[in-house]
Amino acid sequence: SEEKAEAEAALEEALPALEDAAKALNDLKKEDITEMRQFAKPHELVQNVALCVVILKGGKDVSWKGAKVVMGEGNFLRSLVEFDKDGLTEKQIKQVKVYFQNADFTPEAMMNISQAGAGLLKWVYAIVNYYGVAKTVNPKRQAVANAEKTLRQAQKDLAKIQAEVKALGEQLQELQVKFEA
Repeated sequence: SEEKAEAEAALEEALPALEDAAKALNDLKKEDITEMRQFAKPHELVQNVALCVVILKGGKDVSWKGAKVVMGEGNFLRSLVEFDKDGLTEKQIKQVKVYFQNADFTPEAMMNISQAGAGLLKWVYAIVNYYGVAKTVNPKRQAVANAEKTLRQAQKDLAKIQAEVKALGEQLQELQVKFEA
């Protein structure tokens, strides 16, 4: 119970950031992304956030050209909201964190350059934060699931043994009565 509570509490810490990211994405419109895609040579921070999105989505072409293709997908914004954040790899996260080394690579700084870029960057930060929390929570969840499975089996075994003890007790009483007779 303690392990389960600890795992759930840690996961709860990451959920507000994910909700903020989803809200930021919901505030974006397809036109914002279309406008961003039309840049021939975007601002470095705009390009970098787009590259982070490509990396997280598992794209092979990590370039502005590849980012424009990813952002041009029919349900691009919905795909981010419904993103499989539990399927990320350590390699993807490391690649994205390289961009975090730039002190200006923040949603606040991005807001002065591009609203769409700021929304996407909030999403990137939330996904990376979630990964960090999930990396510690998932093993705890697995341990809790294993412990619960072991507990269920132990309870079944205990019930079986208690039934056997009860039957043996009844049998012993019958034998005692016969012995005394």
